[in-house]
Amino acid sequence: RSGEDLSDACLSFQSSIELEGQHQRGEPPQQLNKQTWWREHLEAQNKEAALQTTTWQSPAKIPSKTNTTKRGAKQGRGCPTQGWAGGTRAPTTAPAGPPTTRGGKAARLPAKAPAGRGRAGAAAKPDKSAKPAGNSPKAKLLSDKSEQDCCPKPVHEERVSVSGPLNRRSHVARLGLARVLSRSIDTQNEAEQLYQEVIAMAPEVRHQDNHTIFFFRTIMPTFSLFGYMLEPSDPQAAVDVFCRFPLKPVAEQSFNDAFISGEIVRLLMSQKQHDHSQPGPSLVAHGKVMGLSCIEKYVNILDGESKTALLRNVYARINNKQHDDPDLQDFFKFKCWI
Repeated sequence: RSGEDLSDACLSFQSSIELEGQHQRGEPPQQLNKQTWWREHLEAQNKEAALQTTTWQSPAKIPSKTNTTKRGAKQGRGCPTQGWAGGTRAPTTAPAGPPTTRGGKAARLPAKAPAGRGRAGAAAKPDKSAKPAGNSPKAKLLSDKSEQDCCPKPVHEERVSVSGPLNRRSHVARLGLARVLSRSIDTQNEAEQLYQEVIAMAPEVRHQDNHTIFFFRTIMPTFSLFGYMLEPSDPQAAVDVFCRFPLKPVAEQSFNDAFISGEIVRLLMSQKQHDHSQPGPSLVAHGKVMGLSCIEKYVNILDGESKTALLRNVYARINNKQHDDPDLQDFFKFKCWI
């Protein structure tokens, strides 16, 4: 990969580690703003937001005047207007005049007619003794109450800062940064320190994600990559790294666990450390999961070194039998181990 990709990866992992223990919402760190892909991502988001605002603010389509005039002209051509049931409006009648008598003379009306209740146009005389209602205290209370109901005053609530969830401490960013730093000879020490931090977190992670693909895809590469990095310069340190892997009991181990035990045996046999404390347990664990045929090569090496006691112990534990079992005794005699 190019140097720019590696530098971007380092900045991304470093920002993830620095954000641990902080709120998940907020401004992006400076490490992201320095990267090209992040700036391009922000530009694409801004363009999309601007496009959405322009579509929302576009005016609605207004009908033209020609359409309205045509519609009105169409209704005026003898067609009944909308909302009428087809009947014609009754003509208005003029008010009837005063009754006439025979001879052509009209009857005289009374000089003053008494005003009826509710008659429009009848003016009532103002009561001078009544006081204006606006000056009474009851009216003031009513007006104040109406003003409060109509125009309520805005209530200023105190803003309470709600703290969101915090970023947890994770091994993923440390593993990624260690893998990037291990590519360069100048940053081997920093990568080793990060690998040590991830290995220290391995038992807790396995307790939470027991026998899951996530665990073996994230934690196991830590041990293997760290061990392979130390193997050329310090094979014993590489063995110690693999021995720190949180293995389950032999009866509960899987093929993934057998990979670790196989690497321990391989490193010890390549360094001819036959008297180490780990060849026996690792051979037993690897042989139980993978079968005796997978450890046959190492058995021949130990047989050539006359490590017969170790071989008898390994075969007895793999077959779940005692050392004095008759079948095992015959097999040991055949192999000249007793």
